[in-house]
Amino acid sequence: MAGAVEMETLTAEYIQKGDHGGSDYFSLIKELVKRRNRFARAEREYAIWQEEIDRIYELVRDEILTNQARPRTPVKFGTSGWRGIIGKDLFIKSVRQVTQAIITVYREVASDAELAKALGVETFSEAQIRGCVIGFDNRFGGELLAQGVVDVLVANGISVNYAGESTTGVLSAALLGLDAAFSINLTPSHNPLEYGGYKFNGSDGGPASSLITGLITEKARKIIDQDLPIAVSRERRGVRECDSLEAWISMVRRNRERHGLDYDAIISGFAQDREVVLAVDCVHGASRLHIRKLITGNRQGVPQDRLIILRGENDPTFGGVAPEPSSTNMKPVMQLLAARKEPLKLGAVIDPDGDRIRMTDGTVEIDMNLFG
Repeated sequence: MAGAVEMETLTAEYIQKGDHGGSDYFSLIKELVKRRNRFARAEREYAIWQEEIDRIYELVRDEILTNQARPRTPVKFGTSGWRGIIGKDLFIKSVRQVTQAIITVYREVASDAELAKALGVETFSEAQIRGCVIGFDNRFGGELLAQGVVDVLVANGISVNYAGESTTGVLSAALLGLDAAFSINLTPSHNPLEYGGYKFNGSDGGPASSLITGLITEKARKIIDQDLPIAVSRERRGVRECDSLEAWISMVRRNRERHGLDYDAIISGFAQDREVVLAVDCVHGASRLHIRKLITGNRQGVPQDRLIILRGENDPTFGGVAPEPSSTNMKPVMQLLAARKEPLKLGAVIDPDGDRIRMTDGTVEIDMNLFG
């Protein structure tokens, strides 16, 4: 009963009934997560608070689907794309508008040699044929937003390779492996749970140049400010499923002579060496879908007790922590490794889209900006 009263009080504080714009869903979700985390997962109270979190997320879902307003913060693309609040800045209409801006840039490529060089395509028809690789991280609404992007791509004749929930690095590998024209990843990287994001990479698989991001920003703002019409299509015959991790593994194998890493020998060596333990904290991010397959290579005989995955459950609240590879988030890995008897220890904590990694041998930490 006390919990129900507390929920009602919190709801009244943060939600204006029937008004998505005036409701602060994510501040409420954060408060609910704090109260959920007072209990163990197996306790009934945990489930009760989780049910309320799920109910509020359904309101966010409705806002993503129905919001017809402008994004609260003007769209701005940088090297890491566009970021904003889910439902308030990133919603179906706004991601469609930004996707249309990208299409508009490609439609101008034939008349701009500098732009063609930056994008790595010479004509719009080339971009249509080579197509796009699209994915998203574990943020709430990622799949909804991705489908909004696909609606515009398909309507404009762009072939689509759909990777689903995935990490940034493997999406780039899929882009290169498929010789696609560009990739789109719905992720705000390591930002807090309320943020969504939209990353665009050109044909080289890396962050777009300022020339490209400036044009996307300019055209997106025009489309949004003038509320220009956008063609959309729910047709999915031109959409192909894409295994982005397999593309990454294949690329590493093909380029062994260039980088000197023998992927299969490394995986085999780990499976056989009883003196090595590996602990990886995914902090509930998209890497949780890749890491076991990456390390085992789907082989038999890789000991489960020496490959330990922490925070590998799907949770768009990230358990209530900031989802970044910080020293604070490294503590569970450090504690686990300290209790292990193996002489060779390796630990990692990974951000939601898998492009920031903090490493440790159980004693010394290597910051994500120094690793590699």
